[in-house]
Amino acid sequence: MKARNNPFSSRNVEALTFRHAYIRFHEIMHRLKNMSYRASIIGPKGSGKTTLIEQIGKELAGEGFHIKHLCLTIEKSKLSRSFLRNFYADLSPNDAILLDGAEQMPWLQWIFFNLKTKKAGALIITSHIPGLLPELLHTSTSPDLLHGLVFELLGKDAMISRSYLENLFFSHNGNIRLVLRDLYDTWSERAV
Repeated sequence: MKARNNPFSSRNVEALTFRHAYIRFHEIMHRLKNMSYRASIIGPKGSGKTTLIEQIGKELAGEGFHIKHLCLTIEKSKLSRSFLRNFYADLSPNDAILLDGAEQMPWLQWIFFNLKTKKAGALIITSHIPGLLPELLHTSTSPDLLHGLVFELLGKDAMISRSYLENLFFSHNGNIRLVLRDLYDTWSERAV
């Protein structure tokens, strides 16, 4: 199967919106506003933190914020001093900083980053650990969430068993991102 025809292609997966079992997106945005736009999204890997922060970024851009998106990973766990010097100098109340992977930042750099970004209009971070900023939302996954996402990608008439999806869910410890990658590989092996 060609990549563009795969229902689990990155283009299709990235088009999915964040969903939570108990709170709707507009309620998340209302909560964020009440937190003066300084908050963290906490949760395990593959639970929708990046999807949510990107969706928040689109919403804030629609409200007139200038989005500054930063991403840290295990491989790139800190930002250079020269980058940060320029970054801090250009900040204004019109800026919304979205920092994905904040737990990767060295502790002293985080303390300085948190202080120097107070002049920005918003600072929203994702993290696997709590305590860096007040918690906006704790993300989580479930077999039901996976089932809904897969059927959104495949269509309601899709032939895939719930037990197969549950087995994938538990074999990947609830990491939906890894399950969707696994499904991409499975669908890639199918004939056109």
